[in-house]
Amino acid sequence: MLEIGNTLIDDEIAKSFFVCDLNKCKGGCCKAGELGAPLKEEEALQINKDIDKITPLLPQENQEYLQSNKPTERVENTWRTPSLDDGQCVYAIEKNNILTCSIELAHNENLIEFNKPISCHLYPIRSKSYEIEGEHYELLFYHHWQICNAACQLGQKLNVPLYVFLKDALIRSYGESWYQKLLTIIEK
Repeated sequence: MLEIGNTLIDDEIAKSFFVCDLNKCKGGCCKAGELGAPLKEEEALQINKDIDKITPLLPQENQEYLQSNKPTERVENTWRTPSLDDGQCVYAIEKNNILTCSIELAHNENLIEFNKPISCHLYPIRSKSYEIEGEHYELLFYHHWQICNAACQLGQKLNVPLYVFLKDALIRSYGESWYQKLLTIIEK
């Protein structure tokens, strides 16, 4: 286990290789599963604020869903993006036979400042928060999912460590200084 401040990092994050292979998985992480993407409370508030700029990018079915449902939901004490009946995230859109995020698309087109949820940006790294004797800790771990087998193979083939592939997401979440400390610990 690696440690940076109050962040505990599973060794597997340092040892694994990963590069999303969208041509093989087709963005399956946006569709598989029973619940939508986990959101921080501030992300849920931002999506609610930006929904009028995101909705026009969505297919008609998704727009109709959002007309009668809230843009975010609280499930089991966690904010989440809603999912359609088939499990697909309501914000997923298909482009060239690959699912992608309409929130990220709106961000890339400068329609909104908020990028896609950090839980999506960091995937396959997941986090859990803990309190120990009044002190807050966050555990980062590698979430294995069969959908990402092609990404593991491509990462291995290209020799790209998981923490390098997710550099931008890790910096977005924890900061440049934190990321540099991670590199120092892993690469020594």
